[in-house]
Amino acid sequence: FSHHPPRGDRRHYVTEDEIRVLLDVANSDYKKGLLCEKTKRYEEAVLLLTRAVGRYPGHSMALERLGVLIYAGRGTTQSYVRSIELLSTAVRLDPTLLNANLFLGLALARQNRETEARHCFERAILLDTRPPLALSKYADSVADWGYFAEAEALFRKAIKRDKNCVVAIRDYGRSLVRDHNPEAENNLGRAIELFERGVAIDPGDAESHYRLGDALVCVDGEEERAISHLERALKIKPAHAKAAARIAEIEADRDGLDENSQA
Repeated sequence: FSHHPPRGDRRHYVTEDEIRVLLDVANSDYKKGLLCEKTKRYEEAVLLLTRAVGRYPGHSMALERLGVLIYAGRGTTQSYVRSIELLSTAVRLDPTLLNANLFLGLALARQNRETEARHCFERAILLDTRPPLALSKYADSVADWGYFAEAEALFRKAIKRDKNCVVAIRDYGRSLVRDHNPEAENNLGRAIELFERGVAIDPGDAESHYRLGDALVCVDGEEERAISHLERALKIKPAHAKAAARIAEIEADRDGLDENSQA
């Protein structure tokens, strides 16, 4: 920024003091936005983060959180395109932001931009110092693309890094029984073992209970156990729509059988 505009130039040149003021105000909005996100007030979070970015377009961390919320559709309309725009800018400004790289990879994967997504996932994996979440999400996207052997190798690598990483264990099981996996039927037993392992590690994880219950429905003689896990998923997370829908399907099938037997 120039502090001494040319003579006759009436455009406004931003001074360093003005930049500091804008950054301070944007930081205040960003911190308030984080607090709102933490307390699940997502609409307020989106408004505050949007305002932070508007006041200081180079605020990489505000861009990252806003991009993540838009990717997830929390507090605003879900948009992979808009998420990619925001997260791409965040990564360009600060390539070390883990979630910006990870969610950019996820958004690009949703848009079938495989080469770009792989690049983002690989960068996120290098940045991920926690349990291997980035590696697991990469494997999950690879399974989405239909590369099941590659996905399985990545999931095993993730679990080797952390044998108690429930997300990796659960998503590995899910990839084995995906609709477009030609070996899905043969993989059912392995998937159930993985879901059971996830439940054993974290009994409070609703998604693991749901996945286990959903898989057990396909096994003769396991309907009651399936319902038990689906109900447990709903108890932990009452808004779990898939678990509720699966229970409704089971009950509808039972009603149909009762009607047929009476006929």
